[in-house]
Amino acid sequence: MAFGERGTITILLVEDAPETRELLTEILELHGLRVLATGSVAEALTVAGRAGTIDLLVTDLHLPDGNGPQIAQNLGRQRPEMRSLFLSGDLPPQLGAGQSYLRKPARIASILGEIRGLLDHSA
Repeated sequence: MAFGERGTITILLVEDAPETRELLTEILELHGLRVLATGSVAEALTVAGRAGTIDLLVTDLHLPDGNGPQIAQNLGRQRPEMRSLFLSGDLPPQLGAGQSYLRKPARIASILGEIRGLLDHSA
């Protein structure tokens, strides 16, 4: 399931568990996505400030210095076209347009399917 021409879609991945972050980065890159991987809200906002276009935010709900919906809200002000996928073992947050949720642990096929759906609706 490739996502168009390699590296044309940028994902900001925010996951505080290093092993999970590394695995998701590797899988997403294997599917042709450009991944900016971070482990905290502060790091995500810094990376996003230098990134230019971010097509999709993939984030854990709960992070040591905040939460995924905060990142989505903050970045959404400058990037209204950006979509968001929240991952968590907890109950889903209230979702807005262009947002989706998967309960952890999620199958890779489910994650890729949600990403495809979010990106297809933004085109």
